[in-house]
Amino acid sequence: MTTKEQLYQILLNHMPLLRHCSGEEYMSRCNQCGDTGDLSRGHLYFKIDFDSEEPIPFSCRRCGFGGYITNREILEKIIGESLSEEELEGLQFRKQVVTRIGNRNSFFPYRIPFSYKHPEQYDYLKERTGLEHIDEDVVQTIRYVPSIYDFLEVNQIPMESIEISQKQLSFIEHCSVSFLTNGNSHLMYRVLPQFYSGGSSWSSVPITKESKRNRVFYSLPFETNPYQYEPKSIYLSEGVFDCLGIYYRITNQKPGIYIGAKGNQYGEIIPYLISLGLFGGDVRLHLFSDNDKDYNKKEKRRVKTEKRDYEWKLGGYRYFFENEQIHLYYNQMGKDYGNPKEEIILKHYIL
Repeated sequence: MTTKEQLYQILLNHMPLLRHCSGEEYMSRCNQCGDTGDLSRGHLYFKIDFDSEEPIPFSCRRCGFGGYITNREILEKIIGESLSEEELEGLQFRKQVVTRIGNRNSFFPYRIPFSYKHPEQYDYLKERTGLEHIDEDVVQTIRYVPSIYDFLEVNQIPMESIEISQKQLSFIEHCSVSFLTNGNSHLMYRVLPQFYSGGSSWSSVPITKESKRNRVFYSLPFETNPYQYEPKSIYLSEGVFDCLGIYYRITNQKPGIYIGAKGNQYGEIIPYLISLGLFGGDVRLHLFSDNDKDYNKKEKRRVKTEKRDYEWKLGGYRYFFENEQIHLYYNQMGKDYGNPKEEIILKHYIL
């Protein structure tokens, strides 16, 4: 009997109402909140893939109790009673965070060489982040790529691997600021203002054929063990400079998970974070929205970034978090957060 089969048998023995829903999904009553008076129904869900070595994730859609079954204490908390040594004999819990959990982004261990080849890029970064100096430590922290050519050379990546023309690659090298996305899979770049007067949006290109599979979003490097119950804060915003503005100007580099969603794509990022085990009573989500209602006059249609929109968008995920764990912010002085500190005044809601 495998560890997962043994865990399933323990759940079945101590939770007689456990039943199969569909695919890899199972459901039972939650012993933490009592769930529902109807004994035939419940809100505590398990995903049990018997062919996978990964820990079993669980989540109560009602009270937010959730995580991964990685030790005896969690298992006993789920079933609501103590287990005997005989039942636990031979059971081996998996505690290590693996490289890939389900649809986790793959990680490519690329190095970022440091250089001052393009001083105009550094001037722009200092203006947007508010930092007086951009040294090597900052470059590694924010995943800024000072020179794409140097980056490819140091990591022994052929130029042909990037599926853009040499002319376009040269333009990005000399006229844009570039960052590595989450997992180091893509280059995310933006043309500098002096080279594009109309304003430019972010673009991205996979570094290699293998890296195409990754979701494309920006994040500061972070290490977290979703199997360990400890306070975690996720700071979610729309873009790279929003993310950096929050990190340097609002939280003052407070430890946490900082993500720029590449536009208002929270509907994709939040389920992805949940799939990594980042949900439950130990996780607080801080959502920094663009203030399109007051400051986006370019769009003729209403941009759906108002409080009512997020209440609707996040409704399906509310039970993955405890009460008062989802926080929404707007900058009352401007559209976003890539501004000087004196131009950021936050309005705060609890969803």
